[in-house]
Amino acid sequence: MQTMTRAFFSYLLAILLVTAGAGCGIKGPPIPLKKEPPPQVVDLDARLEGDRVILVWGLGKEGDQIEAAHFVVMRHCEPAQSPECPACPKRFVKAGQVNAPAGSVASEHSKLSFADTIRPEMRCHYKVYPVSARGLAGKDSPVKSITALH
Repeated sequence: MQTMTRAFFSYLLAILLVTAGAGCGIKGPPIPLKKEPPPQVVDLDARLEGDRVILVWGLGKEGDQIEAAHFVVMRHCEPAQSPECPACPKRFVKAGQVNAPAGSVASEHSKLSFADTIRPEMRCHYKVYPVSARGLAGKDSPVKSITALH
C-alpha cells in the first residue's frame, strides 16, 4: 500500500511540474514602445493687433518630422494696473487648441498661429505646449506677456 501511495504522489507531482511549466500558447499583449513627448516650443512670439493677441510659433527644427498632433494654448490674465510679480504663481487656463499638420516635415516657414481677444487694461501671459498623437504632453514654452492699454 505504501508503494502504491508513493507512486501515486510521484505521478501527481510529475503532472503538476509538466503543466505548471507549460503555457497556454497565447501571446501576451504587445509591450508599447517607450516614446518621448514632443519637443518644447521655443520660439513663441506674441504681438498685439488692436484688441487681438496673435501668437505665432514654429513646428520644430528644419527637416524634422513634426511629432505633435496638436498644441494647447494656455492663458493667464490680470489687470494691467496691478504690479508685476514674476515670483507669484499664475493660474493658467486653456485658451484654445491648434491642430498640427499631420505627417509634415518642419521648415523655416512652417508656423502655427493662434488669435485671442484681450480686454482693455489687461495684461495676459501665454504659453503653449505640444501634445503627441498618443497623448504625451511636451514641456511648456517660455511665457510671453502682452498688455492692452487702450
